[in-house]
Amino acid sequence: PEAELKTGNFPVEASVPLKMQGSTQGWLLAIRRQPCPFGKEFSNFFTAIAEPLTVAIEQTRLYSQIQQRDQIRGKLLTKLVSAQEEERKRIAREIHDEWGQKLAAIISSIGQVQDSLPDGNQEQLEKLSCARDLARQAISDMRKLIEELRPDMLDDLGLIPALRSLFKDKLENNGIS
Repeated sequence: PEAELKTGNFPVEASVPLKMQGSTQGWLLAIRRQPCPFGKEFSNFFTAIAEPLTVAIEQTRLYSQIQQRDQIRGKLLTKLVSAQEEERKRIAREIHDEWGQKLAAIISSIGQVQDSLPDGNQEQLEKLSCARDLARQAISDMRKLIEELRPDMLDDLGLIPALRSLFKDKLENNGIS
């Protein structure tokens, strides 16, 4: 290969293959302006630096691959988080629209039944009142679930203020100020 390797008008005086795992990755070339053979000492030095140079080149290549994979992983993670957020929004909207409407209709129907019962049906009125209170509690619990799925504050104020508010609320609920 030395006869084939030329750089400009300067002849290659020495060449050493840069091998990694039995495969030639490139060549280390020594070029002189004036043809003059290198001595044995230089040849030994030249050969000795080939292996660490090959390792350094391979490590650089591997590091570059790791950086590229990290960038791809970051993009995929961003897409995943975005998809999760969209799914949370969809679920929250579906819970609100479907279950909220149904619970509101139940509360209204219970109220209508209560209004239509004669005054002497105190036991039935109390049972209906308990059912109405349960439906109201279900709406309250549903609103909390929707807020936990996708806090409005996240969209309105951003991540940091939303987290601060969440931590403040959690701390206050646990008696910590």
